Amino acid sequence: KNEYYERFYRDRQSMRDRNLDALIMGNPSNINWLTGYESDVYDLSPRALWELQKGLSTARWVDADLLVNWARRVKSKAEISVMREAAQIAEIAMQIAWDGVRPGV
Repeated sequence: KNEYYERFYRDRQSMRDRNLDALIMGNPSNINWLTGYESDVYDLSPRALWELQKGLSTARWVDADLLVNWARRVKSKAEISVMREAAQIAEIAMQIAWDGVRPGV
């Protein structure tokens, strides 16, 4: 839970640095990374974006497409720990596969 609060805080700080009041995301992996929730949004469609812009016509629209992506580049201690564990699991799986290789298999 704290991990997601930290991520939100970092992204919110990036938004403040760019003078952004809102962030609209359509990338499911960024939504999941920032919130921890799976999303069935497969990208914000041009039609949906147009409707948002029409409804918020006085808002200043800025392309912040990579804002979350840049935040994701800096890994937290929790993310690094999970990555190390995944690497250990992958190493064991690869060793088992290597050990099991035989001619004709």
